[in-house]
Amino acid sequence: MKKRTETTEQKTTTPSITQRYLDTYLATDDQCMEFLVASRWPDGVHCPRCNSAKVHKLSKPWKWQCKQCAKNGYRFSPLVGTIFENTNVGMSVWFKVIFAMCHSKKGISALQIYRMVGGKYPNKKGAYRTAWYMCHRIRCAMKDPEFAKLLGVVEVDETYIGGKDRNRHWSKKSAQQRKADPRGPLDEKIGFDKVGVVGAISRKGNVVARVIGGVDARTLAGFVQNVVDTERVELLATDEKQDYRYVDKDMPHEAVNHS
Repeated sequence: MKKRTETTEQKTTTPSITQRYLDTYLATDDQCMEFLVASRWPDGVHCPRCNSAKVHKLSKPWKWQCKQCAKNGYRFSPLVGTIFENTNVGMSVWFKVIFAMCHSKKGISALQIYRMVGGKYPNKKGAYRTAWYMCHRIRCAMKDPEFAKLLGVVEVDETYIGGKDRNRHWSKKSAQQRKADPRGPLDEKIGFDKVGVVGAISRKGNVVARVIGGVDARTLAGFVQNVVDTERVELLATDEKQDYRYVDKDMPHEAVNHS
């Protein structure tokens, strides 16, 4: 019985979306709709209003009807309540845009999306506005806190950001440096006075960065807890900084020796 359960869980696990997977299994609108249905209702189609499983499929493609929450029957599709609702753009185009935005680490503009998927009539006036509208909806969906959770193999590292002491105005230099020798040669090892920043990246995924000020054990552990999905992370990779030892012990954690 255990082996059957493990096999079923492995089959229902959503695969990592790569360019090859996108071109092979999500190339058409029907394939994308099938993927959306399986992702939204893994246990079978349910009514988005009353969550009833007593629905029947209509002759119209990708349409169902529920008679539990309406007298005449409530008709719905997998797009109801999603960012794709009331769209005239094909689902294959939506999936390509989502893939491009999620895999662009430096961000991507609506103009670039317009160039990539200009549609059948790229010179039409509404084509750019459609691309802008799609990007706006996708960015709103990215505000979901659950979406921001990183999973898989996640790398975390911290750094300090700020200008060099020798390049600052005299009044902006560190207090220790001014006390030691206001007019003498500058030592960059004294009084950095910089701001701490920590970042986490999921391989083949998103990047999350935070300005944290002080880089101490409690702050780093809290950052990891907030941005990393502790249940679906495969490996947390950090450097040998001792402050990372306070992260969740149930999380698979390994340190890299850079020296």
